[in-house]
Amino acid sequence: MNFADIKTMTIIGNLVIIDGVEIEIDTICEHDAVQFHKGNNFVLIEPNMTKGNLEDYQYALDEFEIKKYEIENPTYTDEEQFAINLNNINSEYETKVALLTSGVPQSERLTWTKQEQEARAYLLDNKVPTPLIDSIVENRTKYTKDELIAKIIYKADNYASAIGTLVGIRQAQEDLLDE
Repeated sequence: MNFADIKTMTIIGNLVIIDGVEIEIDTICEHDAVQFHKGNNFVLIEPNMTKGNLEDYQYALDEFEIKKYEIENPTYTDEEQFAINLNNINSEYETKVALLTSGVPQSERLTWTKQEQEARAYLLDNKVPTPLIDSIVENRTKYTKDELIAKIIYKADNYASAIGTLVGIRQAQEDLLDE
């Protein structure tokens, strides 16, 4: 990179701004600020706005280019890459689980285990207390208790199958990371 390749440059301390992109370099500028604008064959040095030679500030372009490349093409240790990959796998999994449960408030999802426990216990013994299901039936008059219990079991089984599929896929992807 050279001055012919850019439109503007500002150096303040170790912050270099080239064409609107800000990157900190290792070298600290000895002046308050240095500015370059395309069309000039010099830089302006603050605070007095004196002219300076472009060659004296080529280091800023060189360091900027190196840092920009490092930012755009990061290198990671094996452990860091493993953590990044695992995080990507887990994020994809969580997104799919969120789609599976979308439209249902978290507070209601927290009752699913209790609903299923009561429903399965009721199927084994219809005298067992089912306070949660009874409250739902009382307020959701579209279903009888037996219909609601059948619906709860059906949905619980389908959810278990769907979540099992997603868990299996996630774990298989994690297994590939371990190889």
